[in-house]
Amino acid sequence: MTVISLAIIAVLVNNGIISINVGIVVGVLLVIIYPLLLALLPIFLMFGIAPKVSLQISDLKFVKKNSHGIEGYQLKALVTNKGKKICSNLAASFEIKDTHGSSPNLLQVRFDNNNGQEKVEQKEEPMRNVRYTWIRNGDREYLGNYGELRQGDYVSLLFPFETISASAGLHDVWSEMLLKLAPNSRYKVVIEVKGEDSEKNTAIGNKKQTLTA
Repeated sequence: MTVISLAIIAVLVNNGIISINVGIVVGVLLVIIYPLLLALLPIFLMFGIAPKVSLQISDLKFVKKNSHGIEGYQLKALVTNKGKKICSNLAASFEIKDTHGSSPNLLQVRFDNNNGQEKVEQKEEPMRNVRYTWIRNGDREYLGNYGELRQGDYVSLLFPFETISASAGLHDVWSEMLLKLAPNSRYKVVIEVKGEDSEKNTAIGNKKQTLTA
């Protein structure tokens, strides 16, 4: 672009449209200013055009989990704040469908330890609105809505995540919910994450992807 501009200035000078002094001044300014503008352009884009709140969903995958010898799956994703401001009160929703448009079943794994007598049971049930969790720094879990996500920060999302435990003397009962997926089958997954900044500007991150169990 600078070379073309200098060529145009030379033509204008040769045709007497502008004086040689004016041409030299304009040419020097172009040589100095143009590279500076190019260097500053990413900064202008970052702070001037980037939305106040913006959520990106990535790294979507099924994770196999073995619960007391029974295998099921969980859906895992990464949520990143790509906006300029802190995004808070994050909430997620999920939709999983097979190639026929049907949702997979949930798999409840129940572990019963009654005075040393252990028993593991499994039960399938239709898909329903179950809980999920946010995971930060590897293993710290947050159920429900997530507090806040600063610019450039990310948090993992795991679905389903529903555990129940009860204890009475030497009798302990524990259960968790997993996804019952058919091996080597394909599923269409849709995740939506909503959040807001301090001015109540809403951000919505969507991710649609076909995954294989």
